[in-house]
Amino acid sequence: MNRTVRVLGISATTGVLFLGVLAQSATATAARATSQQNWHATGTVVFDMMDYERFGRNERCTHRIPISNTGRVGGPAVNHWYFGKCGGEIRTEIHYRLQRSGHVLTLDNISIRFFEGDSAETNALKGVGSMPRSLIWPGQSVTKQVRVQNDVDRVRDDRTVVTFTLRNR
Repeated sequence: MNRTVRVLGISATTGVLFLGVLAQSATATAARATSQQNWHATGTVVFDMMDYERFGRNERCTHRIPISNTGRVGGPAVNHWYFGKCGGEIRTEIHYRLQRSGHVLTLDNISIRFFEGDSAETNALKGVGSMPRSLIWPGQSVTKQVRVQNDVDRVRDDRTVVTFTLRNR
């Protein structure tokens, strides 16, 4: 079905009355409607962390964080990040970008940053990791896992295993 719009106006320069007819196909109308829809992705990020201690026992922490991300179909990519802390000295962050085009959700720029220092607020980056880009179709989910550790000081027990799951709703 085609939609026709009639435009009646007066030219500002000549003062002449004109009638314009614009036709738009139903396909173009549906495509524009789709591009204006919101998308929703859900999932979890789990930080399984260990803080190495020279004296006493290593401290182990697990953080399970629910994810609920939204955006506009065809809109700009949206950046997200989450973090977990352990032992007062370790912080691990996951950063990623989501964009949906049509029905497919693109998950990319996934980076994991491991910080270790005098406090969990430190900027001392001690390890990094990344995950490959994914295309997620409607109703599907992806799960990725990566281990990051204190590579700078070569302390393998200062580490985080990040498990990241995302579902295209």
